[in-house]
Amino acid sequence: MIEMFLAELGLAVESAGIAAVEDDVAVVVAAARSTGANAVLTDVLADRRAPAAARERALGRLALGLAQAFEADPTASTVPAVDTGSAARCTPRPIAC
Repeated sequence: MIEMFLAELGLAVESAGIAAVEDDVAVVVAAARSTGANAVLTDVLADRRAPAAARERALGRLALGLAQAFEADPTASTVPAVDTGSAARCTPRPIAC
């Protein structure tokens, strides 16, 4: 489930830019914070004043780490579909970024 969410988010960022999907970016930020992801990457992604390219790179790194963290247990995430924009609830688990 999280893999589809992240893949769709990546496509949305590619076609419309990161500023167009801020609600979904907030889902990734919440998931990253709840799993102990790299705080610098998470802060860059969360900072709407940061350059789009930096935020997009941070999103890519965090998405990879989140996908790997939930690969072993696909039921650990309740991340919604991309178009809902609501906050994520994730099982805390350290991830490497």
